[in-house]
Amino acid sequence: MKAKDLAQLLLQEREPPASHVETQQCFACGRSFLRTNGRFCSSRCGDAFDAGLPPYERIAPRFDLPLGTSGFRVACKNCDKVFDSRGLRCCSADCEREYRRKLELETELQRQTFRAVKPRCLECDRPMKLWRDGRRVSRRRLFCSDRCRKRRARNAQVGIGARTSNLSAKSAKKCPQNGPSHMRSCRPSTAIRRAA
Repeated sequence: MKAKDLAQLLLQEREPPASHVETQQCFACGRSFLRTNGRFCSSRCGDAFDAGLPPYERIAPRFDLPLGTSGFRVACKNCDKVFDSRGLRCCSADCEREYRRKLELETELQRQTFRAVKPRCLECDRPMKLWRDGRRVSRRRLFCSDRCRKRRARNAQVGIGARTSNLSAKSAKKCPQNGPSHMRSCRPSTAIRRAA
């Protein structure tokens, strides 16, 4: 027996056996099991499925933020640059340092009474500019930009905001409980008085 043949035999002994058993997933509960005699891990799961239990479906997690290559795509808190974040709020260490300095300055200046307080946007919660093109901006403004205003309106239509109904304005007028649109001028109190 040559040394090469002996080395090959020793290497074959080290390798795991080729008869590795693949596990199956239970059709009812989703657990993995070794038996290959059916779709269920136990007779209990088979009985539950026969009684009406729906088949197991793995639910993929849903995230509100868009996914990037190595994390979530978020805007940097300091420079507003969009980057892949793994839980960080700023795109670099320099931006993080600058952002912390701004926060410290903000808390320090809040104690001073002479400073004008900037209103915050209702959508993105960032401070809004007090001056635009050399003119003072109205204090009644609620959003920092048209983009935030449109995003808030879109979220309200979807149901994230105040409006949770799936009905549009026209179909809401046609609903039987609301009555037709030409009957809107009628007051329910007059109908109650007539019935009494």
